[in-house]
This record gives sequence, C-alpha cells and structure tokens, in this order.
Amino acid sequence: MISKFTSNQKVSLLAIALLVASSQSLWAAEMPIAFKHTANKAAQNQVTGKVTAEDGPLASATVSVKGTSVSTSTDAKGTFAIRAKAGDILLVSSVGYKTKEVTVTGTTLSIQLESNNEALEEVVVVGFAKQKKVNLTGAVQAITSKDLQDRPVTNVSSAIQGKFSGVTITQNSGQPGKDNGTIRIRGLGTINNANPLVIVDGIESSMNNINPNDIESVSVLKDGPSAAIYGSKAANGVILITTKKGGSGKPQLNYTGYAGIQDPTRLPEYMNSYDHAVILNEALKNEGKTQRFSQQDLELFKNGSDPDGHPNTDWLGLLYKGSGFQQSHNLQVTGGTEDVQYMASGGYLGQKGVIKVASSDRYNLRTNVGAKVSSRLRFDLGLAYNYQRITEPVNPYTGDMAQIFRQVNRIPSFIPYKYSNGVYGRGSDGNPIAWMDLEAKDNMIYKHTQVNFSGEFQIMDGLKIKQVVGFQPIDNMSSKFVKDIQYYAPNGDLGPKQGVNNLTVYNFQSERLTFQTLMTYDKKIGNHQINVLGGFMDETFRADYSSAYAQGFLNNDFSELNLGSKDGMKVDGGAKKLILRSFFGRINYAFADKYLLEANVRRDGTSRFLGSNRWSTFPSFSAGWRISQEDFFKESSLSDVISELKLRGGWGKLGNQQLAPTSDNSYPSSDAYYPGLFTISPGYNYSFGGEISSGGAIVESANPILKWESTTSTNIGLDLNFKNNLGFVFEYFDRKTDGVLLKLPVSNLYGLPAPYQNAGKVQNNGVELQVNYQNSIGDFKYSIAANGSYINNQIKKWASDEPQVNGTFYIYEQGRPIRSFYGYETAGIYRSDEEYKNSGIQGVNGTVGAGDIIYKDQNGDKKIDGNDRVYLGSPDPKFIFGLTSNMSYKNFDLSLFFQGAAKVQGYLWGEAIGGISGSDKPTTIFADRFNAETNPNGSMPRALTSWSQNSPSGTPSDFWIQNASYVRLKNITFGYTLPKTFTDRIGIKGAKVYYSGQNLLTFTGFAKGFDPEAPADSRGNYYPQVKTNVFGLNVNF
Repeated sequence: MISKFTSNQKVSLLAIALLVASSQSLWAAEMPIAFKHTANKAAQNQVTGKVTAEDGPLASATVSVKGTSVSTSTDAKGTFAIRAKAGDILLVSSVGYKTKEVTVTGTTLSIQLESNNEALEEVVVVGFAKQKKVNLTGAVQAITSKDLQDRPVTNVSSAIQGKFSGVTITQNSGQPGKDNGTIRIRGLGTINNANPLVIVDGIESSMNNINPNDIESVSVLKDGPSAAIYGSKAANGVILITTKKGGSGKPQLNYTGYAGIQDPTRLPEYMNSYDHAVILNEALKNEGKTQRFSQQDLELFKNGSDPDGHPNTDWLGLLYKGSGFQQSHNLQVTGGTEDVQYMASGGYLGQKGVIKVASSDRYNLRTNVGAKVSSRLRFDLGLAYNYQRITEPVNPYTGDMAQIFRQVNRIPSFIPYKYSNGVYGRGSDGNPIAWMDLEAKDNMIYKHTQVNFSGEFQIMDGLKIKQVVGFQPIDNMSSKFVKDIQYYAPNGDLGPKQGVNNLTVYNFQSERLTFQTLMTYDKKIGNHQINVLGGFMDETFRADYSSAYAQGFLNNDFSELNLGSKDGMKVDGGAKKLILRSFFGRINYAFADKYLLEANVRRDGTSRFLGSNRWSTFPSFSAGWRISQEDFFKESSLSDVISELKLRGGWGKLGNQQLAPTSDNSYPSSDAYYPGLFTISPGYNYSFGGEISSGGAIVESANPILKWESTTSTNIGLDLNFKNNLGFVFEYFDRKTDGVLLKLPVSNLYGLPAPYQNAGKVQNNGVELQVNYQNSIGDFKYSIAANGSYINNQIKKWASDEPQVNGTFYIYEQGRPIRSFYGYETAGIYRSDEEYKNSGIQGVNGTVGAGDIIYKDQNGDKKIDGNDRVYLGSPDPKFIFGLTSNMSYKNFDLSLFFQGAAKVQGYLWGEAIGGISGSDKPTTIFADRFNAETNPNGSMPRALTSWSQNSPSGTPSDFWIQNASYVRLKNITFGYTLPKTFTDRIGIKGAKVYYSGQNLLTFTGFAKGFDPEAPADSRGNYYPQVKTNVFGLNVNF
C-alpha cells in the first residue's frame, strides 16, 4: 500500500506519525495520575446515575471525574456508571447544554442539564450593526476566528475558500504575495468589476492587506435585502470583516507561528529528448519531409552518452529549485479594564518561491483601543499598517515573469541548459534558466495604512449617535530592471545578444477618506422590538501615479534611471478623483420574536456619472416567520425534535458603477473613472503651415447619459434546527442585472475607442444548502459542516441578438453564461483518408487526412468554417461545495477540510499541451497519438510540426476542453494540546503543537500535470498552485 503514495504524501504521513509519537510521550507524563486512581479502586465506589434535560433523558452525555482521566458516557436512556469516591466532583457535559459540576455524595445521582442558549443569543455582523442570528431575514452567513485557526494560509481569500455557500473562490496562482483568490458571490453579474465590496471594521478596504490571525469574524451578505444598505457598491455581494478587540482583565499574550515547505501541486509532464525526437521524425514523415534525426541520433538520445550533442535536459527540474520555505510568526496582546480595552498585534509572513528569485515578505501591525469615557460616551481607535515586499524574476525577451514559465514549458529537452564548456544552450526564444541566472528582478513594495476613529454618544435610553472617520493612504512602488544577455556559440564564438537592458520605475499613491454619521434607536415595548438606523456617508478617493522608463544602460550593473541612454526615455503620470455621497436607513421590527420585518433604503450620488444620472435609490424589503415560536408548533409533536424553524424571504435593489478596480495596486484608464467625459491627452503634435506644433487630442470617447448598472435580487430561505444538533439552511436566489455597462463595436470611421453604454442584462439564479451536525461520545467530540451551491448564470440581453466573439475561444451569447467557450464540436479522429473523403466535408485549412480531428458540420453546407462554431461550456462552475469535519479526543484534535467544484470546463492550448516542432516540446499526452501503422486507435491527432487542421487556437474546439471538476483536500490539521499540569510547570497558560497540510490531495479528471484551479484557458505560462506542509505552535502566556 505504501508504494501507492507519492513522495510528498509519504512525507506528510511520516510527519503525522512523528507528531503522534511525540504527543503520546507528553500524554504519558500524565499517566501516573491515572494509575494512581486505578490503584485506589478499593477506596472507590461505583456511582450510577441518570442525566436528563428538560425534555427527557440525555444520551451520549460525557461524565468524568474532575482532575482525572476517568470518564464515561450515558446510554440511550441517559444512564451511566462510573468509579468515584465520596467528595469527587463529576463533570457532566453534552453538546448544546451547559457543563455541570456535581459532587459525589452517594452511589446514585440524578442530574439535569440546562440548555445552552448561546445559539439563540449568537450575533452576526451585518451592515453597520450586529444582529441576532435567529432574527436574520436576509441571506447572511458568518464564520469566526475558530474556523480560520491553525491553517497555513497566506491571505484571507484562501482562508475562507469553501466556507460559504454560494461563494466561488478560485486561487489561480501560488506565487508568493500574489496568491489571492478571485471571489464571486452567487455568480457573475457583470463583465466589469465583479469583485464584492469588502468592509473592514466598518470602512471599505481590501482583504489582501489583513493578517488572517487578526480576524475575529467574517460575514458575507449575499442577497439584496442584506446588502442594500451599501447601495451602489453591493451588487456583487458584501464581505464584512471584523478584527479582534480587547477585553477586560490582565494582559494576555499569545504567540502563533508555523514553518514549512511549499511544493507545486501538479506540473505538466513533457516527453524526454528521445521520445520528442521520435515524434518529430514521425511528424516530418507525415508531411512528406526529410526526417531530422538519424537512428544513431536516436540511440545517443536514449543512452545519454553525448550530453552536449544529444542532451536530455530537465527544464522543469532546473526551474523549480526554489526552497519553497514558508514561515509565519504572530504576537498578540489583549487586556484592559471595564473602561479601557486594547488589542495589539504584530505579524510576519515570509515566503520563498518554488522557483528562485520569487519571494515575499509581509509585515502587519494592528492595534484596536476602546475607551468608555463616561456612561454615555465611548471612543474607539483602530490603526493598521501593512508593508509587503514582493520580488519576481523577469526576462530579456518580453520583460515579464510569465514568459519564463512559457519558455520552460516550450523549449525542447534536446537543447542543453549548458554545454560542458559552460556556454549556455539556446532555443528559438532564448534560454529560460539563463534568464533566471541573470537574477533580473521586479521589486515591488506595497504599503497600506488604515485608520479608523469613532465616537459614540448615547443621547437617551436606546438612542445613540456615532461619528466614524476612516483614512486609508496607499503607497506602492515597483522597480523592474530587465537585463540583456549575450549568447555564445558552442565553440565559444560570439553569438547573438538578446534584449535591451531597461528600467521601469512605477509609483502609485491613493487616499480614501470616509466620513460616516450613524444614528440608531433600539427599543423594546412589550412584545415589540424596534431598531432604527439612519446614516450619512461621504467618501473621497484620489489616486496619483507616475512612471519613468530608460534603456540602453552601459551594462547590467548600472540600474539607476540617470544612467540610461537619453534616447528612449519616457515619463508618464496622472491623477484621478472620485466622490461618493450617500444617505441610508434601516428599520427592523420583531413581534414576540416570531414575526420579523426589515426595510432598507440607500440613496447614492457619484461623481462618475453626469446630471440626474448621478443619483439613484436602492431599496430592499424582507420578512421572516419563526414558526417554531408559535403556540401551535410548541404544542405539536414536532417541537420534540425541532428546536428552530424559520421561513424568510426578501427583495432588494442594488447598483454598480465600478468599471474597473480603482484602488490598491492598479490604475485603470480614464474612461473607467469618467465615462461621461471625453478624455484629452497631451503629447500629440500637429503640423500647421509646415511647422510642427505640440498639442493634445481626444483619446477616449464619452457617453453623457450613462447610468448605474441596476441589480434586483430575490431570496427565499428556510432555517431548520433539530434538537439532536442537526441543522439545515436552504436558500433560493434570483439576481437580475440590467443596464450592464458595455463597450459596443463602433465603425472605424468614428476614430475613437467605443464608449460605455448600458446595453446588457444578466441573470444568476440557484440554490444553496448548509448542513451542520455536532455530537460527542464520551471524550470523543465531533462536528460536520457542509455546504453546496448550484449557480446558473445567463446572458439575457446583449448588444444585439447576434453572438459577439470575445477573443480566441470566448463568446457573449444570449442564453449562455457570461464566460462561455466557443468553437467547433468534434466527433473523434479520421481513422483513414477514405473516411475523410467519403464525408464530403471541406476541412478548416490545410491538407486533411487520417489522424486529423473531425469537426461537425452544424449547418450542413459541407464545409467547416466560422458558421459551424457553437457553445462549448463554461469555465465557471455550476456546483461548488465544501466539507469540514472536526474531531477531538481529550488533548488530541483533527480537522479535515474538503473543497471542490463541478460542472466546470477548462481549455488547454499552447504550452499546456505542447507542440511537436523543433522549437517547442510535446507533453506526454501525445504518446497515444494516431499512427496508421503502430497506433490506429490513438486518442490524439497525428503528429504534425504545424497544427493546421488540429490547432487549439486556430480552430478552437471541444477536443481541447476537459472536465475541470475536482475535489481537493484543502486542509488537514492534527494537533495536540499540552496537558495543563505540564504547562503550569513551565509557567505558561497553555500550548498546542500541530501539523497542517494545505492542498495535499486533489481528485480530478483534469489534464495530467495541470491544476484544475489554473486559469481557465491554461497555456502553461503561470506560477503554479502550491501545496504546503508545516508544523506550528500556539502558546498562551
């Protein structure tokens, strides 16, 4: 069986075994206590008893003798028997009930546990407030810090992946510092900025700047009723993040840290030089050309005796030589009095890439202080600072990192990395490892500060006013120096030089200033609970950027702007400003905790649009009925098994004005900020009377009647909890976006890029299900939480009824998802020339024959052309799901987290499948290629040096589309909490050691060597996803 595990899986299993062994040694230190009690059996009596709750006997309750390891559990009738002596204290506990201490006074006991009403009192963060979970009427889902702990995640998006139903998070890259996931809540509603709104401690921010260890809770507002309070920014959903705060009591210091190694999850498998030479000869033969390699060449490739002339270079092995070392260290201190509470934290995350040069170092500082000045006045201050340095390699051919991966996945293995005399080998586009050896870098520094200050004053009982000020300056810069490289012939003669060394310096600064005034009134009169919120917000965002470029440096050691050639120097820059002003309100009403009503309204005005289109109103309504609180329900037999039954539903209207990201590290074009205004740019020269005069020109067109995208959302939900700790949440949603902002094609005579127009309509609907169960059997406690979603995305209206092709193999078409693959349907491979000739169909291009792909003639005109292209699927999954299982036994705990997606397609092309010519290399999928003589039933097309009829890009088809559904063991964590007697002896409050693995196992039918979370149109030019193995330590001082 062991032989079936990969080397990395063996390492993981060994790590777990070692941790268990070491943990058992620590546990053994406690054994004398247990033996002592066993030895004193003669002094003990068998105590029997029965554990009940208000509604009858309580099965599976845990009964233990305090301070010992002696324990048992109750049977189905609630009875138990345990060895204990008079005066011993029994601890009686059960999930959903308060733990009770009972002193042994006799041999028979009767114990009744009280229900733990924490579930009824549980509150979640909603827009500008907190609300009891049982009184929610909208689609709100929340998790706490407990759901995020002990996982080696580097960012918040990875931490919450798979935790929320209806929330699709795709991690396209494992690059240090750039491994943030793409988040979509309940589908894709626009082709513009579809990112959800992120609110951190009440102020709009970015989740990429937050240390996951600082998070107290995360709430996701998924429907119109819950998100309408955020109006024009909430069309794509809202993520509310609350950071940890202080508490009263002595200072408490906590350390959390881990260290471990990252490795690529899946890498493509390419043919070795011998197999490549064989298939290249075969391709040339199929084309009627002279074969390139002789039989002697093939033998030398096979035996490896001529590493200079007939090498077998492992380019992937040469590239992935980074250490992959990852470490995280965090310190947090909390404390305070009844009047003043504080929390301060500092964190460091260091990542070394799985390739050299790539790295990231992130430093986080945060403090939250709250002060109660008087019985009516309170102030809160939050300060956060994030500093991150990211480094990535660049190349002299295209000046970026992506080309390095592309070239490694392209350059043939029969080209040497270096000849025996130290001279670099070279392919048609260069030598990617020689580029890496240059250590040319793009150094990026991101600095983000967030300041939140608020004052709250209680005017009278239940009436409060709160003023909030938020300020977020961002200062980002990058310095990219591209080095040139001199190649030499194998004999040492001077060869070609690749690239021109150049330097690009980029600076980006932005400021977001937010003012909020909130007034709340909370009053309960008899059975009537009323909560009213009214507010005003003013937000100003300003961004400035500048860039400078120079080239032609004396050599690669000179990399300052002033040392470059004056020829080709360029400078650029600009400034943008946006203002959003908002008025909003909400009314919550509950009668006897049974009938729940909520209404929201928000009116937003933006500087992005013109005239009356600047303002829009966004209302919402929702209601809930807690059926389980009705007398008729309480008197029925259903109340014996059901503790909570609630039906809820609502409708809301939201808006969207975001045409492109306008914060953090990006700087969109002018029309993304001011689509209603023509953009004039200087630097355009004109000839007047034979004289050249400098001037400006209109470069972006405008649409002065442009208005908001409008989204209406309907939601119906059912909450069902059973008394055996089983719970369900069911949701149905329907979201329609009208007036999608599009750039429609215009005539070339217009002379400018097309302006934005409100021309599209998109619908997302689907269902969500959440299931939770928890229980215990003696000292063994376990819980299971699962969620799943079905999301259907459709374009209901576009610019016209005709499909609009988008790029190589995408299309916008009514009735199809926004992101839809478009191309030819196929029917296998022609097995003979006669089969093709008898079909009477004219091929796409080139000479068609045996071994070529068969394309379906959709319109029956006997020729394959663009009119035969059809919808081929979508890279956005229809099904997403997550499963978390937590188990604990005494001091040991184990958690498993699975996440996945289904009904999703991926398209492979370019280097993802490889080529056969001498300038690129094929993947091993071509081992099963068609060959009339040796493999007439091959699954892949015949070998050709040029794609011709079978091109994945020239003739995109479903032949290259694969099922990208997957199930992934996203995380496994095994921990051991050190016994209290041991931690007391060493002077600490508590400690835990653990092993954690991320992305360890993936079950998928996707292309071998490619990760199913890879970019949907994978061509192999991206940093791969990674799996992580770490050991961690948590200590409370």
